[in-house]
Amino acid sequence: MIDWTLGLNLDHKEISIIQAAYKTMSDWEQSLNQTVAYVKDVPMFLDVEGAKQKAAVTPEVQLAVWAGALYQKKIYHRWDRSIPMPGVVVNGHQWALYLFFEWSHIALVSTSKSPLQNTGADYLPADNDGPN
Repeated sequence: MIDWTLGLNLDHKEISIIQAAYKTMSDWEQSLNQTVAYVKDVPMFLDVEGAKQKAAVTPEVQLAVWAGALYQKKIYHRWDRSIPMPGVVVNGHQWALYLFFEWSHIALVSTSKSPLQNTGADYLPADNDGPN
């Protein structure tokens, strides 16, 4: 699983529509995303993976695997694949954006790393004395 995700908070009517659609699906298909956990009914729109010490894979690989799972789900359900899937990797104070999208209807590809922001103390402007 991914470390964090941002998703939509659906109202009761929207949840009822989803539950009605699930009635035509088998148990393992009943999910709006690539999970079967408690967040399976959350339309996710941004995934965030953090770097970990002594991890078996890099956060970029973990994010790509996660995006690949959603891509496969979209193919299976014949869902729209035209909208890129954004993901963020946090490595220390460095934040980077990746966009995953379908290439020529045959493969999932990613943009190269796009730096977002550095949240480290060394990035603060010289005249910043901290909170007032």
